Amino acid sequence: MKKFIASLLFLICLCPAALAEETDGADVYTLIDLEGNHLTSRAGRMYVDDEYISSDNRLYVVVQVDDSAHTAVAALVG
Repeated sequence: MKKFIASLLFLICLCPAALAEETDGADVYTLIDLEGNHLTSRAGRMYVDDEYISSDNRLYVVVQVDDSAHTAVAALVG
């Protein structure tokens, strides 16, 4: 039973480290609209067809991603 608890605690300790690798600050993407206006930034990769709803309730869809510049371009849908 002690080995099981020790193993479980070890695995729990590994989870935050695995999550931190994905959002370690190196992958902060900037989302801009088609006119070049900054919409938001987020830690983690953005993908084409990702959606973003702005604070004024406008829906944007990512249409282009530049991984080398960590930027994404979104089109206003509605």
